[in-house]
Amino acid sequence: MKVISKKLTSLLLVLAVLFGCVISASADGEPIELSITNNTGMFKAVSASLVSDGSGTVLVVALNGTGYRNLFKGTYEQAAANGDARDNWISAYTNADGKLEFRVPLAPGESYIPVVAISESYLAQYEQGNNSLQRAFYPRQFTVDA
Repeated sequence: MKVISKKLTSLLLVLAVLFGCVISASADGEPIELSITNNTGMFKAVSASLVSDGSGTVLVVALNGTGYRNLFKGTYEQAAANGDARDNWISAYTNADGKLEFRVPLAPGESYIPVVAISESYLAQYEQGNNSLQRAFYPRQFTVDA
Protein backbone atom coordinates (compact mmCIF):
# COMPACT_ATOMS: atom_id res chain seq x y z
CA MET A 1 0.00 0.00 0.00
CA LYS A 2 1.37 3.42 -0.91
CA VAL A 3 2.04 5.92 1.82
CA ILE A 4 -0.64 8.60 2.09
CA SER A 5 0.75 11.95 1.01
CA LYS A 6 2.55 14.06 3.61
CA LYS A 7 0.02 16.83 3.08
CA LEU A 8 -2.86 14.51 3.87
CA THR A 9 -1.19 13.05 6.94
CA SER A 10 -0.56 16.52 8.36
CA LEU A 11 -4.20 17.56 8.26
CA LEU A 12 -7.06 17.13 10.68
CA LEU A 13 -9.88 15.52 8.72
CA VAL A 14 -13.57 15.68 9.40
CA LEU A 15 -15.97 13.47 7.49
CA ALA A 16 -19.67 14.25 7.74
CA VAL A 17 -22.32 11.94 6.36
CA LEU A 18 -25.64 13.64 5.70
CA PHE A 19 -28.46 12.00 7.63
CA GLY A 20 -26.40 10.70 10.32
CA CYS A 21 -22.81 10.59 11.19
CA VAL A 22 -19.92 12.88 11.79
CA ILE A 23 -16.54 11.21 11.62
CA SER A 24 -13.24 12.82 12.54
CA ALA A 25 -9.61 11.84 12.81
CA SER A 26 -6.16 13.11 13.37
CA ALA A 27 -3.98 12.18 10.44
CA ASP A 28 -1.01 10.55 12.16
CA GLY A 29 -0.79 7.06 10.67
CA GLU A 30 -1.69 4.75 7.83
CA PRO A 31 -4.45 3.85 7.36
CA ILE A 32 -5.99 6.89 8.96
CA GLU A 33 -8.62 5.52 11.34
CA LEU A 34 -11.65 7.75 11.74
CA SER A 35 -13.81 7.94 14.84
CA ILE A 36 -17.57 8.31 14.48
CA THR A 37 -19.26 10.70 16.88
CA ASN A 38 -22.81 11.17 15.56
CA ASN A 39 -25.21 8.71 13.90
CA THR A 40 -28.83 8.09 13.05
CA GLY A 41 -30.50 4.73 12.58
CA MET A 42 -30.46 4.67 8.80
CA PHE A 43 -27.13 4.43 7.02
CA LYS A 44 -25.30 4.08 10.31
CA ALA A 45 -21.54 3.93 9.91
CA VAL A 46 -19.67 1.93 12.55
CA SER A 47 -16.11 2.38 11.30
CA ALA A 48 -14.29 4.44 8.74
CA SER A 49 -10.75 5.03 7.56
CA LEU A 50 -8.80 6.66 4.78
CA VAL A 51 -6.34 4.42 2.95
CA SER A 52 -4.13 4.82 -0.04
CA ASP A 53 -3.94 2.23 -2.78
CA GLY A 54 -2.51 2.13 -6.28
CA SER A 55 -5.31 4.32 -7.63
CA GLY A 56 -5.28 7.00 -4.91
CA THR A 57 -7.02 7.66 -1.62
CA VAL A 58 -10.04 5.56 -0.69
CA LEU A 59 -12.61 6.18 2.01
CA VAL A 60 -13.46 2.86 3.67
CA VAL A 61 -16.81 2.92 5.51
CA ALA A 62 -18.48 0.00 7.31
CA LEU A 63 -22.22 0.12 8.03
CA ASN A 64 -24.09 -1.35 10.97
CA GLY A 65 -26.89 -2.99 9.01
CA THR A 66 -27.43 -4.89 5.80
CA GLY A 67 -30.04 -2.64 4.18
CA TYR A 68 -27.57 -1.11 1.72
CA ARG A 69 -25.24 -3.38 -0.25
CA ASN A 70 -24.52 -0.92 -3.07
CA LEU A 71 -23.63 2.75 -3.40
CA PHE A 72 -23.46 4.99 -6.41
CA LYS A 73 -20.89 7.78 -6.27
CA GLY A 74 -22.72 10.84 -7.54
CA THR A 75 -25.96 12.71 -7.08
CA TYR A 76 -29.46 11.27 -7.09
CA GLU A 77 -29.96 12.69 -10.60
CA GLN A 78 -26.76 11.02 -11.82
CA ALA A 79 -27.80 7.73 -10.23
CA ALA A 80 -31.22 7.94 -11.90
CA ALA A 81 -29.57 8.65 -15.26
CA ASN A 82 -27.17 5.71 -14.67
CA GLY A 83 -30.16 3.48 -13.96
CA ASP A 84 -29.43 -0.22 -13.72
CA ALA A 85 -25.82 0.03 -15.00
CA ARG A 86 -24.47 -1.83 -11.98
CA ASP A 87 -20.88 -1.69 -13.17
CA ASN A 88 -20.97 1.92 -11.94
CA TRP A 89 -22.18 0.92 -8.46
CA ILE A 90 -19.83 0.40 -5.53
CA SER A 91 -20.62 -3.00 -4.05
CA ALA A 92 -20.12 -3.77 -0.39
CA TYR A 93 -18.00 -6.62 0.87
CA THR A 94 -18.08 -8.24 4.28
CA ASN A 95 -15.16 -7.12 6.44
CA ALA A 96 -13.39 -9.12 9.18
CA ASP A 97 -15.97 -7.91 11.73
CA GLY A 98 -18.86 -9.23 9.61
CA LYS A 99 -19.99 -5.72 8.63
CA LEU A 100 -20.75 -4.51 5.12
CA GLU A 101 -17.94 -2.21 4.03
CA PHE A 102 -17.55 0.12 1.04
CA ARG A 103 -14.42 1.51 -0.63
CA VAL A 104 -15.27 4.95 -2.05
CA PRO A 105 -12.52 6.38 -4.27
CA LEU A 106 -11.58 10.01 -3.63
CA ALA A 107 -10.06 12.30 -6.24
CA PRO A 108 -7.14 14.50 -5.14
CA GLY A 109 -8.56 17.50 -3.30
CA GLU A 110 -12.10 16.15 -3.40
CA SER A 111 -13.99 17.37 -0.33
CA TYR A 112 -17.67 16.92 -1.22
CA ILE A 113 -18.66 13.38 -2.18
CA PRO A 114 -22.31 12.84 -3.07
CA VAL A 115 -23.36 9.20 -2.93
CA VAL A 116 -26.62 7.36 -3.37
CA ALA A 117 -27.32 4.44 -1.04
CA ILE A 118 -29.32 1.73 -2.82
CA SER A 119 -31.91 0.05 -0.60
CA GLU A 120 -31.77 -3.74 -0.79
CA SER A 121 -35.49 -4.15 -0.09
CA TYR A 122 -36.60 -1.65 -2.75
CA LEU A 123 -34.06 -3.04 -5.20
CA ALA A 124 -35.61 -6.49 -4.73
CA GLN A 125 -39.07 -5.02 -5.34
CA TYR A 126 -37.78 -3.35 -8.52
CA GLU A 127 -36.32 -6.67 -9.70
CA GLN A 128 -39.75 -8.25 -9.17
CA GLY A 129 -41.39 -5.47 -11.22
CA ASN A 130 -43.15 -3.89 -8.23
CA ASN A 131 -41.65 -0.38 -8.26
CA SER A 132 -39.19 1.87 -10.07
CA LEU A 133 -35.46 1.57 -9.53
CA GLN A 134 -35.31 5.20 -8.40
CA ARG A 135 -37.46 4.26 -5.39
CA ALA A 136 -34.44 2.33 -4.12
CA PHE A 137 -32.16 5.40 -4.28
CA TYR A 138 -31.40 7.39 -1.12
CA PRO A 139 -29.10 10.41 -1.55
CA ARG A 140 -26.38 10.84 1.06
CA GLN A 141 -23.14 12.80 1.16
CA PHE A 142 -19.66 12.68 2.61
CA THR A 143 -17.72 15.86 3.28
CA VAL A 144 -13.99 15.84 3.95
CA ASP A 145 -12.78 19.08 5.55
CA ALA A 146 -9.09 19.74 5.75
